[in-house]
Amino acid sequence: MLQGRIVSSVLGILLLIFFANSGTALGGQVRLAWDQVSDPSVTGYKVHYGLTSHNYTNTQDVQNNLTCLLTNLPEAQPIYFAVTSYSSVDESDYSDELIGYTVQVSSPADGQILPAGTMVLAKGTSQTFSIVPDTGYAVSDVVVDGVSVGAVSDYTFSSLSACHTVSATFTTSSQTGFTISASAQTGGSIAPSGSVNVSSGTDQSFTISPLANYHIVDVQIDGASAGAVSTYTFSDVAANHAITAKFALNTYTLTPNSQANGSISPASAVTVNYGGSQTFTIIPNLNYKVSDVKVDGVSIGSVTSYTFPNVAANHTIAATYALNTYTITPTALSNGSISPASAVTVNSGANQTFTITPNSNYRVSDVKVDGVSVGAVTSYTFSNLAASHSIWVSFTKDTYTITATAQGNGSISPASAVIVNPGASKTFTIAANPGYKISDVKVDGVSVGAVQSYTFSNIGANHTITPIFSTASQLSAGMKKNANALMNYLLSDEY
Repeated sequence: MLQGRIVSSVLGILLLIFFANSGTALGGQVRLAWDQVSDPSVTGYKVHYGLTSHNYTNTQDVQNNLTCLLTNLPEAQPIYFAVTSYSSVDESDYSDELIGYTVQVSSPADGQILPAGTMVLAKGTSQTFSIVPDTGYAVSDVVVDGVSVGAVSDYTFSSLSACHTVSATFTTSSQTGFTISASAQTGGSIAPSGSVNVSSGTDQSFTISPLANYHIVDVQIDGASAGAVSTYTFSDVAANHAITAKFALNTYTLTPNSQANGSISPASAVTVNYGGSQTFTIIPNLNYKVSDVKVDGVSIGSVTSYTFPNVAANHTIAATYALNTYTITPTALSNGSISPASAVTVNSGANQTFTITPNSNYRVSDVKVDGVSVGAVTSYTFSNLAASHSIWVSFTKDTYTITATAQGNGSISPASAVIVNPGASKTFTIAANPGYKISDVKVDGVSVGAVQSYTFSNIGANHTITPIFSTASQLSAGMKKNANALMNYLLSDEY
């Protein structure tokens, strides 16, 4: 068997069109072409065709040619083609099948249809025919597969899937005027409109006008687009025609632009019909706020939503953002200060420390944050700010306490704890009870002797004072020892 048989991946068929010269029943012709098979043993090719799929009743050996002209093909029915290659010992399988459909073109008097004759076209292809009247004649009618399609100047078979016929008739232009049907869809007008009678060989112009806030979408001439033109002229009219104007509401583009740290929704350009509306939502990121929104370059403030009403032009909307900021308001009463002393603006998530300093001889009485006491602190830090706050500080004069304690058998005056201002002096008087005497006085635990009075001067701290008493006849241990020694001497022989 042959290597590299002509299958679909090896051999392709290209259908070329040739036209018949007459209207005979066997007037179709076609030229086929295919790719050369690379197998060196191949010595030639055969073309096969028939009227049913894969049933090829006709074969033509074209030897080593790569094209073949087939003539006198049947009309009005599909024709199926395939190619094989052969060597001196074998023949390949059929190539992929190609289906051809005939289009029979009748040869009319007083004009022509181009291309003329009968042709075979591959399945799925398209073909346009032009209907051309002779001088002094106009298209009267075009008939496709026995059905009139009007006095058109051309006709297209699209994506062929069957056989067809096409014919045309003509009339002398001196005998007949022509009608141009002019219509406009919603949104505008065409002038003149309706059925417009036009003499043969003359020109006829039409003006297309959109209504306010509409625009021309397309103007179609005999079903074919002529573009969004505002005027159109039929020149040297020789057939009936149709002109249709199409309109649409004007549309406008709203373009959003959001800078870093936030977004606008919708985020991309929006097309809006005339008179419509469109709302945009401005969304800052966490810990950010809308700084400003500008519409067409003009600030409208730090809004979070904006609606374009009754749109009649293109617009832009742009948003900028800034970190949230919070205000901490400090208040210090007299006799001290707080630093910073005035309102402080702080970014979201930041920290801020306040230092409280009492005046000389004063101390912090209380600190309140947002109205709640945090104690008599001298420093306070707001951490990871997420709201505004207040801090309030009060002060009180420094005082010191002198605590006087008498240990029985006497008194000290004043006798209780005494509160004294800084720098002041305070005198305490010590008195022993009858039969007792002051043995010692201790100030802050240190003896100052058996004094009857003691004065604290320029007081700058807390103190204690404690007097100690003993009986007036009570001898000290030393005095007892001396008295006993004297007595013993007086009683001794030595005396």
